[in-house]
Amino acid sequence: MILTIADILDAETMASLQSDLAAIRWIDGSGTAGRTAQAVKRNRQADLTSRIGLAIRDRLDTAIRTHPVILAAA
Repeated sequence: MILTIADILDAETMASLQSDLAAIRWIDGSGTAGRTAQAVKRNRQADLTSRIGLAIRDRLDTAIRTHPVILAAA
């Protein structure tokens, strides 16, 4: 099922996450690619194993899992 969900984050939370993203470390995306994809994958991705990355991931996970649309679809 594909859902379009609006307003998962309020403006204050979004501003806080944007600030955190500006401070997060970005790493070579080929590190998470499979063996075949490593040769062609050329991107940077947020290091979600860092303190800031874990906090961002937890906040987004909670916001998504507790959103009324997700709860209604579950």
